[in-house]
Amino acid sequence: MITYRLRYQATDLELRAGDFVVGRSSSCNLALDDALVSRTHSVFRVSAEQVVVEDLGSRNGVLVNGERIERPTPLRHLDRVTIGSQEMVLIEAGRRRRVAAATGEAAPCRKCGRLMEGDETYCTACGTPIATSASTLAGATMELQAPAIGVEPDEVTRQATGLSLLAGIADKALALGRYEEAERILQKQLDAMLHRAKAGKLPSPETVRLATRYALVLAVGRKRASWIDWVFGIHAATRLLVEPSMVDELHNAVRDVGYRNPKLLREYLQGFDRDRLSPAERFVVRRLEGLERVVSA
Repeated sequence: MITYRLRYQATDLELRAGDFVVGRSSSCNLALDDALVSRTHSVFRVSAEQVVVEDLGSRNGVLVNGERIERPTPLRHLDRVTIGSQEMVLIEAGRRRRVAAATGEAAPCRKCGRLMEGDETYCTACGTPIATSASTLAGATMELQAPAIGVEPDEVTRQATGLSLLAGIADKALALGRYEEAERILQKQLDAMLHRAKAGKLPSPETVRLATRYALVLAVGRKRASWIDWVFGIHAATRLLVEPSMVDELHNAVRDVGYRNPKLLREYLQGFDRDRLSPAERFVVRRLEGLERVVSA
C-alpha cells in the first residue's frame, strides 16, 4: 500500500487522506514563517491513488520542479514543490516496497529481515543502516535518480548524492541527541563540499540548503563556532543568499554558541549589489546586517 510523506527541512511529514493546507497562518497543517508565503497559500489533496497540489490564490504562486503551476497538479515520487522560499519533496513511502514485492527484487534488512522502503537509509525496525553496496545505493538515495549506465555523474549530482546517502543515518543520531556521532557522520562530506565550492565546483542550491540546516544543528548541539563559519563560507563560495527561514536559526545559533567572528559574515555581505536584489532579498540582507552587528558587539 502506498503512503505519502512530505519531506521538509530534513523531516518527513505524513500526508493522510484529505486536505493538507500550507501557509503562514497558524491554522494551517504546516505553518511557514516566511514573508513570501500567503496566510493560506496552497493545499495538498491526498487520496489513496495520488497527491494533487493546488495554489489557493497565493501572491507568489506554487512551483513544481521549478515551474509555476496554474491549475491543480498531480505529483509524482520525488517531485519538488516550492512555496515561497521553502522547498519540500513528495515521497511515495511504499513505492519501492510495492515494486520489489511484485518483481522479487525486495531488499530486506540484513539484520531483522524487514523489507526496506525506497526512502530509507536505515531500518526503522532495528536501526541497522542499509549496506552501501551497488544494489542498495539507489534505494538509499531519496533525492536523486541514479545516472544512466555509462554516463559519468556531474559534480552537483555527486555532492547531492553523497549528502543524501548520509542524511537518514545522521537524522537518527540527531533524533537521539547523539550530536557527536552525527558530526562524525557528516563532517567529512560537509568539509569536502566547502573545499570544492571554493575551488569552483559548486553544489546545487538544494544541497546547500540541506547542508546548512545540518551545520546549524551541529553548531548548537556541539557548541562549535566552526559550523557557523562553515555556513558563511559555503554561502560566500556559492554566492547564494541565506534562506529567509534560516536567518532566525542563525541568530539562535550565534546566541547559543557565543559566536564572535564577524569577519566571514562581513565579507559575505560585501559581495552583494543591493541594486540588483529584489525587495525580499534586500530584506534578508538587512536582517543579516543586523546579525553582523550582534556578532560585532
